[in-house]
Amino acid sequence: MHTTPPPPPGPSAPDLTVLSDARTFSISAENPTGAPGQGGRAEHGEHETAWASRELPLGWKKSPCIDLPGRSTRTFVDVEGPGIIQHMWITVLPEHLRSLVLRVFWDDEAEPSIEVPLGDFFCQGWARFAPVTSQMVTVAPAGGLNCYWPMPFSRRARMEIENLSTEPVEGGEGLEAPSIFPTICGTGTEDYVGGAWAFEHPAGAYAEYSTPYLGMPQVIRPDGFGDSLTRFGLYRWHVPDPIRFRERIRVTVQALGFARPVDGRVRYRPLREDVATTAFWYQTEPHAPFVEDPHRQAPTWDGMDVT
Repeated sequence: MHTTPPPPPGPSAPDLTVLSDARTFSISAENPTGAPGQGGRAEHGEHETAWASRELPLGWKKSPCIDLPGRSTRTFVDVEGPGIIQHMWITVLPEHLRSLVLRVFWDDEAEPSIEVPLGDFFCQGWARFAPVTSQMVTVAPAGGLNCYWPMPFSRRARMEIENLSTEPVEGGEGLEAPSIFPTICGTGTEDYVGGAWAFEHPAGAYAEYSTPYLGMPQVIRPDGFGDSLTRFGLYRWHVPDPIRFRERIRVTVQALGFARPVDGRVRYRPLREDVATTAFWYQTEPHAPFVEDPHRQAPTWDGMDVT
């Protein structure tokens, strides 16, 4: 009897159960070349709010975004192929969405294959935050712009952004061999799950959302009785943009909050948070036995950060 196989999870989703020689890289302000083990090496940022991270040690959030002066153009991706861009995440304040022009060039072509206002590319043509849940484009609170259109190239991929206005713009971007420094280095927890700007929508409130590949479906708010802390449930499925590894992989999360301002200027500080995670992956057999994480520390009252 002939049967028709079920459709794949999405138009760009590879078969996760098939072994591949492909390698995964990430281009971002934290790792502008995408080279293995080169993320998080910035000693200081070049963006407007870099002052906030001056007290953080090397390897922390020093260079999460870029500044784009008025009437200027900046190349933010320039990599050699062959390859395929599987996921893009970028965020700017909504008022800049139609004054920024995205251009993409493949294989040293003179004219761009993509030339479009940034907001229009992500279904935000009116330059106002509008949630989008689809397989190819997702816009999550409060302005995390995600694209899953597969973009293959043979020799070279170059992307640039032009600011047509006279106002400067600050934004973060990212395209998706363990060491002390990561290969894939994100810009924030909300950014990793596709959101931005602390998930704030409307003003002063967190916004739950759920999309095919990323989301924050649960926010537990203090009720003045039994629930005294705000808690979150989040997910990220690397289905159209799998992270491939050969021998080992290590994934960490940095807990970063705000310290007391100095002279009215924001300061970052490391935190200690209670985080539980579940990971899914495919690999060949036999697999190594699960062992206790040597870095895990059982929570204690003395270790809780309540300041």
